[in-house]
Amino acid sequence: VHGGDTDELTPCPTTQEIGACNTDPCPIDCVVTDWSEWSTCSATCGTGRQEHTRSIEIEAAFGGTICPPLRGEQDCNTDYCPIYCQVAEWSEWGVCSLTCGGGTQDRVRAVAVEPQYTEVPCPDLTETQSCNRRPCPCTLR
Repeated sequence: VHGGDTDELTPCPTTQEIGACNTDPCPIDCVVTDWSEWSTCSATCGTGRQEHTRSIEIEAAFGGTICPPLRGEQDCNTDYCPIYCQVAEWSEWGVCSLTCGGGTQDRVRAVAVEPQYTEVPCPDLTETQSCNRRPCPCTLR
């Protein structure tokens, strides 16, 4: 109260004003789960693809940080696929080394496809078997 005359008292002016402020909602940032495990690779060799995912736990709102990608993918099993040896059919048996008394004869086959990116060798390319096992006739002198 102020004034010089005690008969006329005037109330003091207001020294504060109350009003609403910060009425906008606070931003809510996106929250996502941890990444899942990587999926099984789509190929065992020669480059496949695999993916992993995550989910949204809290959606972004009111200008909060948007959600990051929910799916990731990558190459996997990028090694070359092995190419295994392939061989042709066996040839006919060759001529026996002896006409009697037990000789040997061979047959062969060729490599049709050379192996690559593997340590598995080609199978044998030559086979030998015994032949003409009958005894030789005796010769007298």
